[in-house]
Parts: sequence; structure tokens; C-alpha cells
Amino acid sequence: MGNNLHSLVAAKALNDPAILIADALLIELLSRRLGVALSKYLGYYQQYPGGTGPVQIGLTACSYDSKNTKWAVSIPPNGAAAGLFYFETSQSISVVFSVTKSGDPTLGVFTVNLDIEKISAIGRAGYNLFSITDVAVDFKSKINEDPDAVKNSGLTAVEIARLQGLVEGSVAPTVLRNIFAEVPSIDIRSLFPAIVFKGTAELAAIDGGMLVIAKDGWFLDETQRCSCSASAPEVRLKPGVPIDDNRDGRDGQPVGGSVPISVQIPPPRNPPWPVETGVRPDVALYLPQPTVSAITSGPYPAVNDFASDNGFIGWSYDYSIGFMNARPSLTDPRATLVLTIEFYVSGSGNVSVDVPCIGRSTVGMLWATNREGGPSIIEFGVSPRLQSDGKISLVPELLSLQIQPFKVDCIVIALSLLSYFGPWGTLAAFVLNEIFKLVIAHNLPPVLNAGLRDAMSKQVWTLIDLSKLDVGAIFGKEQRLGAAVSREPNSLLIGLAGHAG
Repeated sequence: MGNNLHSLVAAKALNDPAILIADALLIELLSRRLGVALSKYLGYYQQYPGGTGPVQIGLTACSYDSKNTKWAVSIPPNGAAAGLFYFETSQSISVVFSVTKSGDPTLGVFTVNLDIEKISAIGRAGYNLFSITDVAVDFKSKINEDPDAVKNSGLTAVEIARLQGLVEGSVAPTVLRNIFAEVPSIDIRSLFPAIVFKGTAELAAIDGGMLVIAKDGWFLDETQRCSCSASAPEVRLKPGVPIDDNRDGRDGQPVGGSVPISVQIPPPRNPPWPVETGVRPDVALYLPQPTVSAITSGPYPAVNDFASDNGFIGWSYDYSIGFMNARPSLTDPRATLVLTIEFYVSGSGNVSVDVPCIGRSTVGMLWATNREGGPSIIEFGVSPRLQSDGKISLVPELLSLQIQPFKVDCIVIALSLLSYFGPWGTLAAFVLNEIFKLVIAHNLPPVLNAGLRDAMSKQVWTLIDLSKLDVGAIFGKEQRLGAAVSREPNSLLIGLAGHAG
């Protein structure tokens, strides 16, 4: 059960959910955002001084390439206090700031060429965000003055010299720091939408990646239940031969019997799920048993319905189907997790006769439930699947359905009206052979199917959203990706499986 990566994650996260992001993936996300922030400044000029001055200053060239610049991610050696990590590069990057005549970039004054030797920043894993702060830039600078600087700018040589010092010592490094400050944060929830982290996450380095652990608490985002995509197979029910009570109730005691039910469900529509596959260390979600239990816990409300007939011998039966005690198992070989839900049917009603010249009169009352023989059982298999929209979601399948027999009790209220039940012999025989054959075969199935659809829809969670990633850039065009899962008795690790071709 499980694999080495799963064991390492579980040893650090324990009973808290966590996300695993490879260094390469985090770097790609952050550096791509840096390129976007840089593009906002590149080629943009600001007049100096005060926005109406005789010259303009702009960032006119930068050799930074997000795909080819090598960044490094690390966490503090003494642990991940306050969710901090370091993000830096020591690769040389050249940057050019140009000062020209206002409104005419062809009339140069001077350029400041920066040779950036190192960029370092502090990253923070805060409330569902990765962000960059506290940027430091180490660089060497060189000023190249245009021979016609005075003529082009209308400034004196002394004013140009002062401006050179200002751009070299203040404007250029400030702009670079501002670019980093404007790097958009990574929304962790956009990648892992179902599990919402509270407060500051705890970080841990693991297998060339970063483990983000919800040590400050978490909750489920109920909007990530994809109920519209859940569909339950049609369940067919057939009443068995009832056990009749032939007494007519003249002794005043309850009479009745038991009605067994046979269940037919269609074969699974999905091919067999792999219970366990290799999980790549690129991006994954760790779900300990408490989180798995929360995901599958429902709630599962009761479904209410009634059946009736207004014929000469009329009757009504109001009942509810209650779902309870959802128990997920991570050891069953039939699916990644097998969810067992108990349910019962319970209700009451009456039987009446339309007596000529008198009107409708109640003959007796009935109570019917299938709770006495123990709970009825639904079993769902739930496994992660990579959908066509790039989202890894949990997908349920109905594995089995077992319904306990109905225990039916009747009490006769009007003994004088029992003569109308001649074809059936007794009130109990009518209730067992007429009412409950109809209820079980016709009324109960659509209500039960509605309850099944509701229960299955509560299992369909979006766990990972790959549509927010440039999958081809990260994993390579030759990779064919699918959902993967590693399973231990008390936790799941859900992520990607890569296949060549």
C-alpha cells in the first residue's frame, strides 16, 4: 500500500491535509508571473521631474527569459516558520534604463546598463496564496552618455550628472524591486479548489518540492461539489413473496407480516478503476483520513414521499428514506475508496372503504419499516479521474445495494368493514399483497433513485485544477497525463501519472 513519496508526505503532514508542489512547478508559476509584471514596465517612459519635465526615463531592454532563467526555491534550514521560503537566481541578467528627450526616445541623453548578478526574495505561503516580498537585487552598473546629451535634453552637464546618479542609485533598483512587488500571487485555491487552508501554512522540503501543510486548520469549499455531473444508475426493485398473517385482527392485536425485496442494479458504466498507481512528484494533494471522512460525510437528508389509491378500497402510505452513518474505507480493493451508507425506509398509513350511503370510512392503520432487520446498505466506489476540462475530480460508481425486508403491522379499527376484504381474506393480506407490491415495484424506486443521485453527487469534488497550469511547458508535450493515486490505510495521495506518447 502507498509508495515512498506518499510515506514521506504522510510522515510530515500526519492528520492535516497538504499540497505538494515541485520546485520546478513553483518556479515556472512564479517566473512566468514575473515575466508578465516585467512586460508592464518594458518600453514605458515616465517624464522627469514631476511627469512634465524635459526628459523621460524608461526600462528599454531586459534579457530576462522565464523559460531559460534558473531559479532556486528553498525553505529556512530550521523549518518553515511563518510559511517562509526563499526564491532566488544568481544567473546574470542585463537590464537597460534609457533617458531621452521627453516625447522623443530617438534623442538620447544617457543609458544605465545594469548587470544583475543575483535576485533574491522571500516567498510566503499565506492564506491560500504564494506571494513574493522583500526583494533584494545585486548588480553592477555602467553609464553610457550620448555625445549630444546636453543638446538633446536641454539640461546642463551638471544637471545630467545629477540625474545619472539618481537613475543609477535609486530609480533603476526601485523599478526592479517594484516589478517583483507586482508579481501576481499564486492562488493556491485555484489549483486545489476543494480544500481551503486557514491562516499560515507550514512548509516542508520534500523530494525536490515543497509540501504545504494546513497546520492552522482547513475547511471544505462546498461550491466544489460538482453535483451536475453525477448520475445514478436506475435501480429496479421487486417484491418477494410476503409472509402472511392470516388473522383478521379480531383479538385487537397487531397483525401483518414481512415483505422481502430483490434488487437489480445495472453493471458499472466505468471500466475498473486502478486502486493504486504511481503518483508523480510534480503536483499532488494529500488527504488524511479525517479529510476523507469530511469529504464523504454528506449531509444526507431524508427523502419524503407518499403513495395512495382512492379506489373503492382506498389507502395511503407516507414514508421517508433516511440516509446515515457514511463510512469510507481505504482498504477495499474495488475502488480508491469505498463508501458505505446505511439507509432505512419508514412510514405509516391507513386503509379505508367507500361504504354506500355512508361515505369513506377507515378500516385500519398500518406501519411499515425495514429497520428491524438491521440497516439497508449502499456501497459507492469513489476514485479520482482527470476530466476533459483539465480537472481531477472524484467520480463515484454504485457498487452494491442491499435492502432489508419490510416489516408491516396493521391494526383493525372497524371490524364490521372486514367483509369488504373477502377476495384477500384479511386486512393484513390486502396490505401485504396489494399495497406493498405496488409501493415496492412502482413508488419506491424513483424516490430511492433520487436519493442515490443526491448521495453520489456529494462525492463529486474538484480536487486539482490543471487548467490553471501550462501543462505542456511543465511536463513536456510528449507526456500523456492522467490521474494517479497512492493509498495507505489512513490517507490518500492524489496527483498525476505521466505516460510517454
